[in-house]
Amino acid sequence: MHIFRWISAFAWVLSVLGAQSPPNLLVVIVDDLGPEYVRCYQQHANPPATPNLDQLAAQGVRFANAYANPVCTPTRACLMTGRHAFRSGMEVTCMAGDAGLRDEEWILPEAMASRGYARAYIGKWHLGDRHGHSTPNVQGWPHFVGALYGNLPNYTQWQKTANGASVQATTYATTDQVDEALLWIGAQTRPWLLVLSFHAPHTPLHAPPAHLHGQNLTGLNPATTPVPFYKAMVEALDAEFGRLMAGLGSVRNRTNVLLMSDNGAPSAVAIAPPARAKGSLYEGGVRIPMIVQGPAVTNAGRVIADRVHAVDVFPTLLDLAGGSNANVPVVLDGVSFAPLLANQPQAERPIYAETIGTGFGSGCAQIHGDYKLVRFSDDPVIEPHEELYNLRTDPYEQRDLIAGPTSLADQVAYQSLASHLWSMRPMGHIQRFGVACATTAGSVRIKSYAPPKLGTAHHMRVLSPGVGASTRSFPTIVYVGFNDTQWNGTALPSPLAAYGMPGCSLYVSPDVVAYVGSTSALFWITLPTDPVFAGTQALAQAFALDPAANAAGIAASAGYRFTLGF
Repeated sequence: MHIFRWISAFAWVLSVLGAQSPPNLLVVIVDDLGPEYVRCYQQHANPPATPNLDQLAAQGVRFANAYANPVCTPTRACLMTGRHAFRSGMEVTCMAGDAGLRDEEWILPEAMASRGYARAYIGKWHLGDRHGHSTPNVQGWPHFVGALYGNLPNYTQWQKTANGASVQATTYATTDQVDEALLWIGAQTRPWLLVLSFHAPHTPLHAPPAHLHGQNLTGLNPATTPVPFYKAMVEALDAEFGRLMAGLGSVRNRTNVLLMSDNGAPSAVAIAPPARAKGSLYEGGVRIPMIVQGPAVTNAGRVIADRVHAVDVFPTLLDLAGGSNANVPVVLDGVSFAPLLANQPQAERPIYAETIGTGFGSGCAQIHGDYKLVRFSDDPVIEPHEELYNLRTDPYEQRDLIAGPTSLADQVAYQSLASHLWSMRPMGHIQRFGVACATTAGSVRIKSYAPPKLGTAHHMRVLSPGVGASTRSFPTIVYVGFNDTQWNGTALPSPLAAYGMPGCSLYVSPDVVAYVGSTSALFWITLPTDPVFAGTQALAQAFALDPAANAAGIAASAGYRFTLGF
């Protein structure tokens, strides 16, 4: 009898030892690191030394077309929820005092808790302070050590929060974050998930401890010569990342490591023009480095050309952790790229990015196939308009296909992207078209104060031309129409030179007078409430009465097209 018990117990032990334990998951987020500053990406003529990141890519896979949002908070919200930032209300960068993530959001640590994982978040949070210093703990992370806000005032003098308590830290932040990561990892006895969110190489630009980098910064000032300091911070980050990998020891063999940035490099150091760097919807703002290494990767050393997005990290981690995803309580925007790690094909789907109030224009972008549609909304920096690029033939987005003659393929691509975008976000949008003819003080234009939304009053103003003391106000008429191809038997646009308005054109059918008054006054159009009108378009054009402008004494704005949304 005893022998049978012994045999049964021995068989159970063998089954446990032979079972495949779920892998550990290490997600490393770096801040404001563009792919051009990671040597293995080969996009910079003189990149900083990044041997440890390069080794990670050599032992794993490097994504050549990984995307994020143009700034920190929206990308981090994508990673935390598996949903695009507009769904969680996290489209704007969080500041101190912003509540941030809602408690009802179902986020990454909750998903991993259901799979039996130990969980920790170390480093930069930047997702609000709804519950003060305890916010990360209340929102699902049993262990949080780091800083709640977006950037450190000083990398060697900063407020460190540890599970709700805050102290003043003096250890170099990048070093401290690795110290805390290794300390926590060393205490774990079951599979774990660690998100290590570095502040580096985010501003303030500075000289890291000399043993962590090889840049000569003697006599240089980061305010006037930023690139060497940024490179030094990247090299210090790489050195500390190497220490983290070495510190894992044998644990590394059963750990999947995913390293990514939250957006592109900032304007001061970007290779691309400043307006196309961090904060912008162009490739320099939204394309990021992403490298994955670990047991989930087959055929190491590959470069994956498939497009992926930060929003895909959440479902990928769920897949790598094992177990069924059937009980996930929300619909995720992200798609797991675990098949790509295993060198299996995966269907392409559109990539989405968005930004609000960054100083580079607010809006969103959609990428699919060879093409990218960038849609700018009205904000103080830029007028609403759309741009279309063929990323295969024009990877640096130098030729806007909408601005010039378009081929049939371009037109088909535009319609497809616009349809994809509408299915994701049936949001009203605005586009100007045509050319304004000037008054004696400059051109007039119509400005919108919100996307056109069904059931609301759509507020607009005809802006007075001129600047400062030269600003002038004119009597104005605004027409709203529903046709931009013909009116009263006349093809549109229709030149108005024959009516004493050289250089002016009629762009829209003048079906309804919407406003009569000064260019300085606000007016509005009440939009229909019936959802059947979603996606329909209305058009407007303003005419300013200026006796000195031309023989007719009338100057016209460009056309204004608004699509009604929810």
